[in-house]
Amino acid sequence: GMESRVILSSFNYEWIEGFKQRMPDVLTGLLFNRHHKERGGPMHLLERFGADLFHCSSHEMKSSWINELNEAGRKFMIYTVNRRKGVFKWLKKGAHGIFSDKPDLLVKSAEAFFERN
Repeated sequence: GMESRVILSSFNYEWIEGFKQRMPDVLTGLLFNRHHKERGGPMHLLERFGADLFHCSSHEMKSSWINELNEAGRKFMIYTVNRRKGVFKWLKKGAHGIFSDKPDLLVKSAEAFFERN
């Protein structure tokens, strides 16, 4: 069904937690919200709210978070990347997905990246 093709993400961590409890087979992502009352790194947040993926702004993602997620085998996605150089950068760092306002540029850049690597 559609559940295998959807990733539900939100800045509202409590909503994600409740949704995941009702529909555990749907992938969920926490959109990083530095103003949320719950503090901690991505692994703490993913475990605390039961989400599958960590989604973060390209400007807020920290190298230590990338290492933490990669070491734990947890996936992260980055937003909003609208330049080819940025697509290459985040794919090299292990991003599972990239949000972009320019899907044509994203597809062409990702194809070029995977042809080379």
